[in-house]
Amino acid sequence: MRVPDTIAAVIDATANAEAFAGVLVRWGLLPELPTNRERFYFLGASDYRRQPASNAHRVRTETFDIRGLVEIHQLGAAGPEAVVARAWELLDALDAVLSADPDFVHAEYTHELTVGADEVVPMTDGWLCRALFRIGMATVR
Repeated sequence: MRVPDTIAAVIDATANAEAFAGVLVRWGLLPELPTNRERFYFLGASDYRRQPASNAHRVRTETFDIRGLVEIHQLGAAGPEAVVARAWELLDALDAVLSADPDFVHAEYTHELTVGADEVVPMTDGWLCRALFRIGMATVR
């Protein structure tokens, strides 16, 4: 199981992508709110499965999802539409980054991006959008 190596490679590819310039991209949440207005957190793996792909050759298929959270905090009174649009723009950018080179160390992107929920919260100085996402990964070994 090489899930941590794959997550680290996905984080590196995302952080180095032009679409994520100025966006905080990291593994895990921070204990206090950072000054970055756009944040992309990778939270770890879920739904890990190891199954035989071929009993004759002892080949196994491993599948798992990488969970994440995108947070966008926009100042001003632009309304919730703008902050939600930016969150979804970054999710589209993530899909494009992962699709451009789907091999990440020991697993590859399955082109499955799932958003479990997004929420918009009014703040005293603007709007905050949070979206929970999962990306599918698979490997055969």
